Amino acid sequence: MEAKEWLAQFDDATPRNEVKTRLTDREYEALQLIKRTYELESDSRALRKVARNGLFGVSGGGYRVP
Repeated sequence: MEAKEWLAQFDDATPRNEVKTRLTDREYEALQLIKRTYELESDSRALRKVARNGLFGVSGGGYRVP
């Protein structure tokens, strides 16, 4: 099978939400709550906020989370 033929098999693939596929349903629902609460436009921004809060603390620890 040539590369072009091999790639053609993926043309009909439905795009996946990469964040949702890597989280449990419970984790994803919590992420959606954060997204709505802070009026964030994407799952990536919500994950960024969660990561920063987890890494630097809610009070900031000298780092302000935008």
